[in-house]
Amino acid sequence: MTMFPQTMIDTARAGGGLDIDLSKQVMFPQTMIDVAAAAAASGKKPTITFRNCKSVWPQTRIDVARAGQGCVVFVD
Repeated sequence: MTMFPQTMIDTARAGGGLDIDLSKQVMFPQTMIDVAAAAAASGKKPTITFRNCKSVWPQTRIDVARAGQGCVVFVD
């Protein structure tokens, strides 16, 4: 299911985990960072999984992981 970026951010901020397939959901790097940061800020440490992320630059992965503070998983 495709979700709007703000819906993903709000879900993560509420402590809900997300499984985002990047082959079906297009996301800007900043949106990925915002979702990860919202998850970390929730205090509940939900898991945010990004699937099919082979096209994501290494620096973007680092930035997302840093923002997520342990909440982010990348699955190629």
